[in-house]
Amino acid sequence: MPQTNIRYHYSEKSCQDAARAFRRIVFWGLTGGVNGTHTHRHVFRAYFDTCRAFDIETAWLSDQTQDPDLSPDDLVFVHGLSANLDQVLKSGAAIVDFHNWILKDLGDPNYEALLTYERRLSEADGRLPKKTKAEKWDLLTLYDPERRILSQPWGSDLLGRDFKEPALNTETRKVFWIGNWWHSDAEDWGNLKEIAALRDALAKHGLQLVLFNNCDRAQNALFVRESRLGPSIAGAGQVKENHLACRFFKNISYGQFALSNVPMAEKFLESNLVYSPDIHDLIDKAMALSPKEAKEMVLFQQEKIKPFTIAAHLYLLFLAVHTFCPRGGTHDI
Repeated sequence: MPQTNIRYHYSEKSCQDAARAFRRIVFWGLTGGVNGTHTHRHVFRAYFDTCRAFDIETAWLSDQTQDPDLSPDDLVFVHGLSANLDQVLKSGAAIVDFHNWILKDLGDPNYEALLTYERRLSEADGRLPKKTKAEKWDLLTLYDPERRILSQPWGSDLLGRDFKEPALNTETRKVFWIGNWWHSDAEDWGNLKEIAALRDALAKHGLQLVLFNNCDRAQNALFVRESRLGPSIAGAGQVKENHLACRFFKNISYGQFALSNVPMAEKFLESNLVYSPDIHDLIDKAMALSPKEAKEMVLFQQEKIKPFTIAAHLYLLFLAVHTFCPRGGTHDI
């Protein structure tokens, strides 16, 4: 198995081929109710829409479904907030488990067809008894075949061919933040301090920060394109872990240039972005760009992130499952 640049083998056909080795791709839970507004519902929606766009047999089932039609030939995506995960386990289906919930709560680390997905390997490794030894699939993607853990960023919900023209809105005074703002006691994973600093930094330039959460895809793209800037800042914990949120990729694909306080963003985009660990300095640099510089930056960044879409993200999840799950076929990666 090659250990570098696997992501760059992605195409719509390769994703279809990898998925069709399974009977169906199933998403379990996050359909509504108290969990219907969780951020991962938007991930499931992007996955589901991508499968449908690629004509891949798929289903999104309520976690209250009685006697679900699941089989060992299915691949089921689950989340820890979903109920009745025991029904998925009983089916014998291959499983993609977000953040080790099945390992942590339901017990069987030896379930033969289980892939754990993590945004960062250190998070996964911290919940496992053995140090992770990972293959590097690309700069931002690691896979541990022994523990069956895949770590990769989310990516844009647009296909590369659908990326938007650069959005240069120099007249508006509003800056839209689409996504979560929250407090966390765990490793400073929250971002309230950074959001406060962003609000203050923007105000010094006469700009207003407007916060939105739980927008649908069309609203997200519209607000980002109407924004003066498209910041993708992270809390201290995410900065430490070099975590690039989906916002980072989405904002670029919607036509905004990247401005980030995450060091990996600078490495990934080869310093062709607005980067600073200091949020006030970050905004000062962004406001100093000319329209020509901003447009060129967007176009460069869009080329860099084309392999980092939800579709390519799904493709790598499928491939990781193929490495250990014979019922899913033996797709050549």
